[in-house]
Amino acid sequence: MKRITDDLAWLVQRVQRLDLRSRISAISSVTSELEETLQKLDAREASLLERLVRDALALVGQGNVSSNSADSRGWPPGYFEQTAGSFANETLDIPDDPPPTANPEW
Repeated sequence: MKRITDDLAWLVQRVQRLDLRSRISAISSVTSELEETLQKLDAREASLLERLVRDALALVGQGNVSSNSADSRGWPPGYFEQTAGSFANETLDIPDDPPPTANPEW
């Protein structure tokens, strides 16, 4: 998630430096890429990607996208307050344990 946030911060900074025509072109390119990707995904994956994009837009809208801001332990300020309960309506599937590996005979 940190990498996505950093990538979005980079993208926002880059788009802010562009003139209006270039911004529209960059946004159109991202929109096209998202549409193509969404068409290749199943419904669940598409829903997850849409949620991720909406969360990223909300994060950018709050002005919290900055790879330089962090608390004393390295977490973005307010991270836990913003994410608390975000999986409340999600079912988390826990996979079965893999079979044990055989130890070599001595």
